Parts: sequence; structure tokens; C-alpha cells
Amino acid sequence: MICIAKQIDCILLNKPSLKKLNRDALLLIPVLGALLFIGIYFIATLYYPGGSQIDANSTGFSWADNYWCNLLNAKAMNGKINPASPIAGSGMIVISITLVMFWYLLPKYIRYGKYEAIAIQGSGFLAMLVAAFLSSAYHDTVIYTATFFGLIALFGTFLGLFRAQWHFLLGFGVFNLLVTVIDLYIYTTKDYLVILPIVQKINFLFFLIWIMMVNVRIYKSQIPNITPSLVEGPNPKSHD
Repeated sequence: MICIAKQIDCILLNKPSLKKLNRDALLLIPVLGALLFIGIYFIATLYYPGGSQIDANSTGFSWADNYWCNLLNAKAMNGKINPASPIAGSGMIVISITLVMFWYLLPKYIRYGKYEAIAIQGSGFLAMLVAAFLSSAYHDTVIYTATFFGLIALFGTFLGLFRAQWHFLLGFGVFNLLVTVIDLYIYTTKDYLVILPIVQKINFLFFLIWIMMVNVRIYKSQIPNITPSLVEGPNPKSHD
């Protein structure tokens, strides 16, 4: 008990470490955002009236036959007004902020050059800005443009993970890239189009899991930075 009390005193006295800990907590925003998006996605599916690429007269949302874009459109594929649209729209805002935050914070914790950091942060922001127009009449152009900027940010992320020697996260990220390539191939060629909704959902889920894992890993890597203060107490020289 005495030992624990001393550790608590050390934390309370070491204000710079506390400030850093609070700042590092921002890394958890993309994690919470990804979880919130998944929840909104599920809720939106409950309000989708019906219609899919397989059956325009089907009822409700089909996890095998409907796309995320179907939830965003003002009208469902069966021609009815889509009450899921504003819910899905809020999910689009959440996931956009989530990914912008992810790519904004990444260069602040993983070693990048000045222009590398700008490229990652800028391309991540542009990808999400363009994606905001996903439900517009320029759907295909939006997808390809957002993908272009997203890939720049993605490869920049791979570079950072490689430098940090986080090989599992790098490998998982490359796996996600391969799924994205398959997704784009099917979407562009229309080959095996019947399985595209399933591939899209797998791509979404694995990508969000990867984003959360990267953020949690970075957050954990910051914890040892305050460990000495727990053992040795505050360093008087830290205020110099």
C-alpha cells in the first residue's frame, strides 16, 4: 500500500508526464470513432427499406447483396424513401473524422521526415474530403479519387510501421491492401460482382480493426515514457 501511494504521488507531482498522458489519449479517438462507425452502420441497416443488386423488390438490408452506398442514398433500390440515409450520413462524418485524426496523429508518434508527414496528413485529409461526396452523381469518380489519395496515406503508414519494426501490423496492413485491390478489381471489371458486397464488408471490417490496432500499439508505446516517474519520482531537471 505504501508503494502504491508513492507511485500515485509521483504521478500527481510529475505534471509534464500527466500532460503528455492526456495528449497521448488523443490516440484513442480513432479507436472510439471506428467502434462508433460500426455501431452506426448496423443501426442504419435496420432502417433500410429494401432493394438490392440481386432483387430490387427485396425487403430490408441484405448483408450479402447490399452496399454501404445503398444506405447513403436518399432513395432505396426499391424506389422508396430511404430513412437510413441520414443515419448513414452521420456515420460517414464519423468515419471521415476518425481517419483524418488517424493520419494527422500518425506522424507525430512515428518517425517521418517533414515532407513525408505533410504527404500523409494531406492525402489522408483529401481522401476523406472527397469521400464525403460518395452519394453524389459522381459516385465512381469519388471512389477512384478518394482511393488514390487514400493509397498515398496508406503507403505512408506502411513506411512508418516498417521503420518502427512493427512487422505484424505491417503485414496485416498489406493484407488489407490486397483485399482493397480485389474490391477495386471487381468493382471496375464487374467480374464476380455478386460477391462484391461481401468483399466490401470484409474490407471495411479488417481495415477498421487494423486502424484500431495501430492506434492502440502507438498508445502503448508511449506508456513506458512515464514509467521512470512511477519508480523514481519527479525529476527536478525536467523543468529546466
